[in-house]
Amino acid sequence: MKKAFYTIAVSLFSISFSSSQNLAVLKDINPSGDAAPGNFVEFNNKVIFSASGSNGHELWITDGTTAGTQELKDINTNGDAYPANFTVFGNKLLFSATDSNNDTELWITDGTSAGTTLLKNINASASSFPANFIVFNNKVFFTADDGTNGKEIWISDGTAAGTSLFTDLTPGNTGSFANSFTIVNNKLYFAGMDANHHFDLYVTNGTSAGTQIITTPNAPNGSNPYNLIGLGNKLIFNGSDDVNGDELFMYDGTIISILNDILSGTGSSNTTQLGIYNNELYFSSTNGTSYNIYKTDGTVTGTVQVTNHTGLSSPVSQAFFENNFLHYVYADANNVKKLNRLDLTTMTDVSYYNNTSAFFSPAGFKKINNTIYFVSNDSLYSMLLYKINDVSGFDFEAVMPNDSIQYSFTNTLNLFLLNGKILASGNFDNDYGHEIYIIDNIGVINTLNIEEKNFSVYPNPVINELTISGDTEFTFNVLSGDGRRIMTSDNSALQHTVNVDHLQSGIYFINIENNPKTIKFIKL
Repeated sequence: MKKAFYTIAVSLFSISFSSSQNLAVLKDINPSGDAAPGNFVEFNNKVIFSASGSNGHELWITDGTTAGTQELKDINTNGDAYPANFTVFGNKLLFSATDSNNDTELWITDGTSAGTTLLKNINASASSFPANFIVFNNKVFFTADDGTNGKEIWISDGTAAGTSLFTDLTPGNTGSFANSFTIVNNKLYFAGMDANHHFDLYVTNGTSAGTQIITTPNAPNGSNPYNLIGLGNKLIFNGSDDVNGDELFMYDGTIISILNDILSGTGSSNTTQLGIYNNELYFSSTNGTSYNIYKTDGTVTGTVQVTNHTGLSSPVSQAFFENNFLHYVYADANNVKKLNRLDLTTMTDVSYYNNTSAFFSPAGFKKINNTIYFVSNDSLYSMLLYKINDVSGFDFEAVMPNDSIQYSFTNTLNLFLLNGKILASGNFDNDYGHEIYIIDNIGVINTLNIEEKNFSVYPNPVINELTISGDTEFTFNVLSGDGRRIMTSDNSALQHTVNVDHLQSGIYFINIENNPKTIKFIKL
């Protein structure tokens, strides 16, 4: 049966492949609709993922062949399991899934159907919603709500008996909402809410007794840390205090200090971390006049501005590193998107593609052999695959912009390499719809290890009015601390201004539609 195919500018990327590149469906997982495969994770020379087949949205596995692509387990025999949060732990994989009782709990698999089981029913009366998984000291740390202590940190050794509440940071059923886990110097750092409902930085050595709060000077109501990242022996994070506002901070194991008050005063520099290269963290910030790129080695003197843009009203985005260059996307004062290359040796900044189209929104960069591929609009509804053949010479062209096969990806360029085959998840304008496809003759994929920061929320904390910005048009929901939807956007846009003056003080979340991102904000 031929499936209906719709091109949705907000949530889909369409790609053009040249005639020398072949496209074939790996397996028609859902003959009567879209399989919508996602959450791919490599595990024991195979890929485990979620997809919607005849039994609903369940757990699947593939070795890159049609015969080796099959449903691993029908976890929810009454509906959809929606497996997610896949975390490799030795020779096992931990994840969250919804069972036949509609409870979302902690599951484990060894890659076989028989070895896929409920690890622990943490919340006996409802869902515990396990999330924020990280492997530390040969254990898995994650957050879950047991129905008594709220959303707190749990620990597991991969057995039911060895899965328990790690620590109750916020006594009562409110929960600490711990997040942004990262490991530095054999210690686990995270952000969490204390008993006074203030968000601060925490550290643990892996024991409950060795878990303590780290207070930030001039932040009596909490530093609201987020985007924690290790830089050598130091911890870097976005945070705020009552003197400098929302800026980039550093913890050296002894004291927290600000790296640079880029926007003087108590305002927010709206810092976006771009990634680490050669032991330096690159980030985008505004001084109130224009956004620019900065770098830091974790010291005050080593935190410097490296570009000299003027009039940029939005953050630098879609940054990636390649051969001692930083490539990035930005919008000029007229909101025209441009591609730039920053030489990280000479700090020479060159724009190698200027596009006057209002629809040009490059994203999803992947390096394939010596060619960089990315996708972008060329009109309101059409998306093309572009390539940079020779970065040093800036040879830039569209790949088969006319009479091309239309292939639509969700959110990012979902390509991955498995046993010598390039696999892609997306919509294809033929008889199959949203499935997994095999792309031959395209080369080896090297995915750059950079966390994309596509959405920004500011100011945060907020009193009256919140601004939400993205690289592509989007809609969103505002959720209460307990997950209830309390506000919904009226339309799709690149930027939304939201009046939150009527909300009570507390913690809220922004859920970006058709995107896995959930962003926390605090209403004062």
